[in-house]
Amino acid sequence: MEEKRLFFRLSDRLNCKYKYKILKEVKDGEATILDLSSGGLMMVSKEFLKPKRILELDIEPPLGPLKVTAEVLDSKLDWYVTDQHKKMYFTIHIRFKNLSISKKTHIINYIYECKAQRRKARLKRLGF
Repeated sequence: MEEKRLFFRLSDRLNCKYKYKILKEVKDGEATILDLSSGGLMMVSKEFLKPKRILELDIEPPLGPLKVTAEVLDSKLDWYVTDQHKKMYFTIHIRFKNLSISKKTHIINYIYECKAQRRKARLKRLGF
């Protein structure tokens, strides 16, 4: 199937911390990145983040430490259901802002490296 997006995406789980300002107060939180490209990412968090909010993201290894500025595009309520609990979380779509060439290259290299490793593992399972 042909990729119709501007940027190649990688489904991966990475830890992320974020900060943002409300008036003069700095708020922070944690999220899990589920989908990553050199243009932005999708993450889940326990906190609703207002669209157009500017975040300072700190993406942890293996991609990081990588600090980037980003803008929230949207934030949607989702649910995670376990045997005992129904937990609320938010799916948040993020666009990177003013990403330097070196940071963009770092993300692209990480995506291609992960895809190559997954391809090798798949071929190995198939006996090639």
